[in-house]
Amino acid sequence: MMFTDPQIANLMTWGIEGVDYETDDEGIAHYIEGNENPAYHSADYLAVNKFIVTPWEGAPADINEIEKETMESAPISPYLGFAGDTSAVSTEVSMVTNIINEYDSSVGTGMADESVYKEFISKLKSSGAEKIVAAYQEQLNQWLTQ
Repeated sequence: MMFTDPQIANLMTWGIEGVDYETDDEGIAHYIEGNENPAYHSADYLAVNKFIVTPWEGAPADINEIEKETMESAPISPYLGFAGDTSAVSTEVSMVTNIINEYDSSVGTGMADESVYKEFISKLKSSGAEKIVAAYQEQLNQWLTQ
């Protein structure tokens, strides 16, 4: 029902109507005056089916239709369906994975200074990251010609 019932989708996204939010005459949901910090409130893009959730204040009433049209008219990537074979670079993949795991908490979160980032990139290169990219690129080029 979460996929098909707007009442349940709104409940899971905005909370209880009349308690956590209300909907105006244009069909736009918003906070209830005096309760701008309700016990429950999420974001429509986290909903199981965003297209049945009542639009939130600040969005146009037809935002769901606009976004659905955008999705339906989006180009399909020519790379859809490609899966690379890493067997020829499995050692490099292992080494690069270890380096990524080592630096993830600092570089991956943006907390590292530039010297740490440069060290990370240097270690990736010396561990064969460029060889992995080249192997994938060669396979992708071949795949695209099929």
